[in-house]
Amino acid sequence: MKRLAKLLLMSLLCLLFVVPAFAAPPMQGYIYNPDQVPVPAPMAYTFSRELIGADYGIGNFREPQDMVVDKNMWLYILDSGNNRLVVFDDKLKLKANLDRFRYQGETLTLNNPKGLYIYEYDGKHMIYIADTENQRIIRTDLKGNVDQVYTKPYIDLIDPETPFYPTKLVVDRAERMYIICRNINRGLVKLNADGTFNSFFGAPKTTISPLKVILRLIFTPEQYSRIESTVPTEYSNVTFDSYGFIYASIAQLDRMKFFATFDTKPTDKDARAQTTTVRKLAADGTDILIRAGMFPPVGDLSVYSRTSLETAVAGEARFHDITVNEYGMYAMLDTNRCKVFTYDAEGNLLYIFGNPSQQKGTFMQPTAVTFYGDQILVLESRNPAVIFFRPTDYGDAINKAIIAYRTGEYELSEKMWTKVLKMNSNMTIAYSGVGKSKVRAGDYKGAMHDFRIAQNPEYYSRALELYMKQAIGNKFTYIFLIVVGGFLVYQIYRLVKRFRRFLREGVKKVV
Repeated sequence: MKRLAKLLLMSLLCLLFVVPAFAAPPMQGYIYNPDQVPVPAPMAYTFSRELIGADYGIGNFREPQDMVVDKNMWLYILDSGNNRLVVFDDKLKLKANLDRFRYQGETLTLNNPKGLYIYEYDGKHMIYIADTENQRIIRTDLKGNVDQVYTKPYIDLIDPETPFYPTKLVVDRAERMYIICRNINRGLVKLNADGTFNSFFGAPKTTISPLKVILRLIFTPEQYSRIESTVPTEYSNVTFDSYGFIYASIAQLDRMKFFATFDTKPTDKDARAQTTTVRKLAADGTDILIRAGMFPPVGDLSVYSRTSLETAVAGEARFHDITVNEYGMYAMLDTNRCKVFTYDAEGNLLYIFGNPSQQKGTFMQPTAVTFYGDQILVLESRNPAVIFFRPTDYGDAINKAIIAYRTGEYELSEKMWTKVLKMNSNMTIAYSGVGKSKVRAGDYKGAMHDFRIAQNPEYYSRALELYMKQAIGNKFTYIFLIVVGGFLVYQIYRLVKRFRRFLREGVKKVV
């Protein structure tokens, strides 16, 4: 009996510590209101299908780590556990299964590759593979013909003994590579087209407190290194948008600094940019991402509560991948909670989907996310497959509202946001969307009403300013005539008054 009681007690303890990890936020569709509370929302995306290697006669994928969709809607999967590249056309027919590559008469094989990029400029179509454990990057075509192998470049700013483990990369039009290296934390390693080192790009800034400055003055470098080390944040993934800007995700941050950003306002630009999960890097490496939403792009907000241990146990977001479409919408993959968070170009949270489970339409160990037309694909590593998600009517309305506004179809955008509100009155951003469309249409008073509901003070102020200008502009002629007329009446009144005094008292007294 004692042994049975101990087993029951251990089981209860296990449930106590395991269940809270997935207790918040709710499992159904949800969004966050202005008070950072998760509220019900329709699901924006739903499971459509799975793509499994065995269904094509090439065996199951094994721990795939990356996938890319090119301009022709071909799908490239980096099947890392099998050390191969698998390619499907726009009809999802198998086009290539490459596990051997040819280079200058030799046969090359991959060794746990982690990153993939498709170069498509000036009529060229080249595939870059970060062959991680072989410490190199190879450039190949669809037939496995390699024309370039990039090995460790000479970098005078780091220890010569530092190994070169490329994990993710993008390549610009000039064929310069921007690489994340597993053991180099100075930002992206930027290489020239010939593979020589150019610079470290977009290195996140680190702040040193006054206490650390004092400690550095007191202790020797060896002693200080044992006490504290200030290490820049490492990027977890990179991608290009349609304008050539680099979006870079960050997986690990200082927890308390990260939580502190949850309560920042859209006007707290510096605070939101200092500790962030994603950066948008300009040509000079500076972060130009707009974070004007009710809260910054941090994933789930309910992971931390000052009064709830349960939500703290669940843990904050760990973004492993990011993808951007041509309309400025970006989706980030949270591998900690197995969710996809999608934001618009201004940093407003649009929708959330995904759950950790073994069921279809969920994932346990996701490694990559990408847009595929209006669908979103997630690459699952534990149960290897590409999972296709299609938009629901609700998600489709949100997407169309964003696209219509970006393409100048403001009436359609307002119509779509109104449709969204009919399906989900908790969608606060929809009121902002309607308001923005009304501003473009010149209905500033109506826009003020919508921005007030959305608790969007910045756009409310803009609408108010435009409304005042419109009101004054439309009535300027009347106001001018009233002012001038009033002035003339007053002057005439004074003259009449003086004339009456003259008649009553005589010239001398009046003068």
